[in-house]
Amino acid sequence: MSFESPQRGAGDECRLRFAASASLSLALGRMEIAGSTCTVCGQHVVLAREGKSCPACRIAVHLACDARSTCTRCGREYESQQRPIVDPLREATVPRSLRPVAPGSPVAMAVIGVFLLFFLFALLLLWVHH
Repeated sequence: MSFESPQRGAGDECRLRFAASASLSLALGRMEIAGSTCTVCGQHVVLAREGKSCPACRIAVHLACDARSTCTRCGREYESQQRPIVDPLREATVPRSLRPVAPGSPVAMAVIGVFLLFFLFALLLLWVHH
């Protein structure tokens, strides 16, 4: 008789992620909209963007089922999940060769200064000898 642990499938991993997300939302005081049951039609809210929730009553409704902006039970404003703002320029990975060079780099300025001093000194010597 072998005692092997059962294999986890893709569905198990998805359920674990959903449970972790839901527990984080509850810890932050927010209600998880996706996966909740709409109190108007009784169907599941599949995607968070399809519904809204009342934080006081802990209910969720489809946007299509209730067009009002306030909860019918307590009168508070419904909350909906906002999409995160994406800034493609900030999120982009720019190759090192295309990155802007910091002007006034101390080492570069020192090297250029020393070169200019030697160049001016050489010009002065040529001018004095002629």
